[in-house]
Amino acid sequence: MTRNSFSHLKNQAIGTGYLRKDGRIGIRNRLLILYTSPCAEFAARKISQAFSPNTVEVLGFTRNCTSSFTEMKLKKYLTHPNIGGALIVSHSSEGLDSSNLLKEALLSGRCAALLSLDHNRGIANSINQGLLLVKDLLASLSVNPSQPLRFSDLIIGAECGGSDFTSGISANPLVGRLFDMLVDLGSTVLFEEMYEAVGLKDYLISRCQTAEAAREISCTYDKFLKYSKEHNQFFITPGNMKGGLTTIEEKSMGTVSKSGSRPIQGVVKIGQIPKKPGLWLMDSMSDTEEGCGPYISEDATSLLVYPCCGTILNILTSGRGHLINTPVTPTLKITGNRETYSRLSNDIDFDASPMLYGEKNPDELADALLELVLQTINGQLSKGEALGHRDGFINHEKQFSQIAPYTGGIIYG
Repeated sequence: MTRNSFSHLKNQAIGTGYLRKDGRIGIRNRLLILYTSPCAEFAARKISQAFSPNTVEVLGFTRNCTSSFTEMKLKKYLTHPNIGGALIVSHSSEGLDSSNLLKEALLSGRCAALLSLDHNRGIANSINQGLLLVKDLLASLSVNPSQPLRFSDLIIGAECGGSDFTSGISANPLVGRLFDMLVDLGSTVLFEEMYEAVGLKDYLISRCQTAEAAREISCTYDKFLKYSKEHNQFFITPGNMKGGLTTIEEKSMGTVSKSGSRPIQGVVKIGQIPKKPGLWLMDSMSDTEEGCGPYISEDATSLLVYPCCGTILNILTSGRGHLINTPVTPTLKITGNRETYSRLSNDIDFDASPMLYGEKNPDELADALLELVLQTINGQLSKGEALGHRDGFINHEKQFSQIAPYTGGIIYG
């Protein structure tokens, strides 16, 4: 196979997906049980346990702190292309108005219902009522229309976690090659982790498609660097060092390699869907000190932000073997460390180590990885999905709807 193996499919159907009212197409058709406070989590999870995790997903907000930004994120999950219906489980004690979430889900064409625990006679009765509601919703879910899926319908995000000495010379650049192929075929791809791009500001700016994209990249880089300096947190971990990385600059070069080589179109904030196909940076950090904390580096939770920007599939590279699969969006896991893959082959989806041993060239592996992507979007379960494995929680962040038109480059502070 060659790098042109898929070029004939650029404008052709590559599979069948689930058509949503807004015209987006999902690769899964699942029911989301969304709880709106920690007081509702137990009931939501008990209800979900009666069903397959690949039929019913569960996700929620683990704090009582609510805001319009939090509500926006919850609405993004409810109306994600991979979600065909929803049961919203509310305790009615939180400040969030769950009826707004229900209205948003129904307006989007999803089948949806609201279960309020305070309006029922105890947790057990509420759970029983929730079970009946889910059964009814699943029956409605089964009649969702299908639609041919093309490369132009794909939005895919990538992240690295548990990096080691192999990450920057195998798995990450391999994902970069995949991203180049996807962009050339008309897809939209996102990368993040600007906190792991320290020292590469000029390089990233040089790759920007427009002056506006360069300004956005510059501002975002400065925000992350300011945070790192003020909190003395430069995002190279003891695990990274045990894996053979020595400096944040070394890690940064490996991290950014997964973005490939195509022009950067700009920056999307949490909840924004890229305006056009191509390569985009996702800014995952709060724009104010409120809500900003060291948790931003937790890979499972960072990956869970991607669906808010429309990704229907995520990719995670890991030399040391981070095993993550998030609700809503399937995760394909890749390692370039042969020892890691041999230990965790039941969890990791793709072995990139043949590139290091000269057994396969990068083009062959990129073709094989794209083939795996195509199989996954056509219904093949990732290894995490098959296991019923889910990770991640919803952070409390605060961002502006647009990158502020200032010249200093620092958004918060």
